[in-house]
Amino acid sequence: MSSRRILVIDDESDLRRAVREMLRALGYSSIGAAGGTEGLDIFRQQADTVSLILLDAHMPDLEGVDMLRRIRETAPDIPVVFITGDPGGIRPQDREGPGSVEILGKPFGMKELGRVVREALEVHSGGEDAQSSEGSTSTMGFPASTRSPSEK
Repeated sequence: MSSRRILVIDDESDLRRAVREMLRALGYSSIGAAGGTEGLDIFRQQADTVSLILLDAHMPDLEGVDMLRRIRETAPDIPVVFITGDPGGIRPQDREGPGSVEILGKPFGMKELGRVVREALEVHSGGEDAQSSEGSTSTMGFPASTRSPSEK
């Protein structure tokens, strides 16, 4: 199990649970939050233990872009991956700043999740402690995808 801890923030409980199961299968530790407000509270309390944030772009209580701005106030360099069914809804200026911001389009499988997480952590840490997801094919109920919709 990696020493990396990933905060998964998504208001859809089934998706949040599936993502956390995939992360566990990939060797990562994670913590979940049911929305932006809860995620922000958890992050502020545990920022020193979180290496990456997987963030739903659209939540009822706090939009992902607004949450990213608030996260940047506490930890400007932490890598963030937006999880979204509408990758085009995130503007280039929404991704600007010192930390890396990636987009993972829904639906996605374990292989795609592993690749995006690994790349985000490598960029942030200079390649240290990255996990490998090569050969992972389980999708925990989500259709397999080797590329996000924005890469097609």
